[in-house]
Amino acid sequence: MKMTPNQFVRLLFVFLLSLSACWPADASGSPKIVVIDPGHGGAADAGSDSAKTKSTNNNATSATLHIKEKDLALTLSKLIAERIESSEAGAQGKIKAVLTRHDDSNIDFARRADVAAQANASCYVAIHFNSDNSQRVSGPRAVIQQRSRNPNYEADERFGRALAKTIERVSKTFRPQTPAASVHDDHELHNGWGSYLFHQLNLNPKTKLIPSCHLEVEFLDNRDLEHLFFVDRKDEIFSAWASAISNELIRQMLTGE
Repeated sequence: MKMTPNQFVRLLFVFLLSLSACWPADASGSPKIVVIDPGHGGAADAGSDSAKTKSTNNNATSATLHIKEKDLALTLSKLIAERIESSEAGAQGKIKAVLTRHDDSNIDFARRADVAAQANASCYVAIHFNSDNSQRVSGPRAVIQQRSRNPNYEADERFGRALAKTIERVSKTFRPQTPAASVHDDHELHNGWGSYLFHQLNLNPKTKLIPSCHLEVEFLDNRDLEHLFFVDRKDEIFSAWASAISNELIRQMLTGE
């Protein structure tokens, strides 16, 4: 059976219309890519100070049970990625999560930044847990690149503060005395040079201007928090943190705020 030209045009229109329902709503036709970087990893450091690529295998450790930051960072990062992918926006192809590592391995900061560049990242959040010599400090913090080196300082400050505040709100439901979230710059790292991650992101035009931060979720070495946050109610708290962080990332990426 032959189709008339008009019938062919109508059939083609219906076909294209059906395809459009599968396209992301983003005008570019591409999803927003959220890169989630679980801090540290592995059994050894990766990279070097001289190349400004060094990623240490672990930083914070809990006070008595010796729970490692690298393990908690990976656990929480995976939960955040899962929440993003399973969200309505994720199912519609509007947003996608990319992890820099999926297991207990360590990659240097040049490679971590390259993951973001290859993925055409829309933002970058490195998940960490903090430590302090007093073992008494608590509260969520976002660390951003210092203004003198950062062409995206204001956007990074807004990005990091919103993420830290969403953690604060969750933490207060479990521990009401949790201090207010704060934002710090990286001037104290590496003798004033700052974070190697931010340096590596700045080297590539594709990642230089994306919102980015180190998100220090809580102080792992605080003796008063060890059992509550990281043992007794860990699953419940990590699930709540992951939901709050993923929701905030989705909100920021889809609204541009």
